[in-house]
Amino acid sequence: MSFVPYKSVAAALILTIIFGPLGLFYASFIGGILMTFLSIAAIGTMTSMHSPLPMATMYLVSMIWAMASVRWYNYRLLKIAIEGRMYEQQPFWRRKG
Repeated sequence: MSFVPYKSVAAALILTIIFGPLGLFYASFIGGILMTFLSIAAIGTMTSMHSPLPMATMYLVSMIWAMASVRWYNYRLLKIAIEGRMYEQQPFWRRKG
């Protein structure tokens, strides 16, 4: 039996506050890639607008995404732990329901 630890919502929030979209990689790999590319575009927009609003928006969206991703990850782990993995261990022709 393998042990998969829960992820910490506080750690995800702190990492995204410190590192911005790069801190999102702790919570969600796909989210980290997407927000990193979008923040690069936001930097270009920020320089043309002379306003920090696009980058501040990227930070805020990254923090919300990180917290939601960690909560969803932990929810799925808990659901698997409660339901068990009986159906995944049996051949498909023996599964009920």
